[in-house]
Amino acid sequence: MLKGPFSGGWSGFREAADAEKLASVQFECVAALGDAPLPDVSGSFDLLICALALCHVPDITGAGAECARIVRPGGHLVLTDFHPAAVAFGWRTAFDTPGATYILPNMPHTRADYLDAPTQAGCQVREMRDIALGGEPYGDVSEAAIREKGMPPFCLVILAQREAAG
Repeated sequence: MLKGPFSGGWSGFREAADAEKLASVQFECVAALGDAPLPDVSGSFDLLICALALCHVPDITGAGAECARIVRPGGHLVLTDFHPAAVAFGWRTAFDTPGATYILPNMPHTRADYLDAPTQAGCQVREMRDIALGGEPYGDVSEAAIREKGMPPFCLVILAQREAAG
């Protein structure tokens, strides 16, 4: 298991792999914009990390299928995103530049949508975590619990595994 934090971007992953004597581990960044499919590398990756992107994609099921497509049978997907309860609470994804602040659109996906996306793509959800703003587990994510706490969970993390070949 690679241990973080990985504050050095891709080089941080390489350094962590080297520290664990995993010199043969290769890292590759593959990206697509909007509705564009990922490159034709079906079944090529042992692990896919999709971070802070699905909340901006209208078709979360299609995006989940595309993520699963490039992972080899038996491989894993880690999906992390801005928590759907935070979006429902009115929080928005924004970033600042020297001349402007950009507020990105957030889709009204539900927690169930995030669970269904990898499942419908032939993956089994192995673990799901709701993370609080401080980084600790959030706990109960019912509407009543969120109202009582006065603050929604911040992040949703899902570990899924693509079904192994027959």
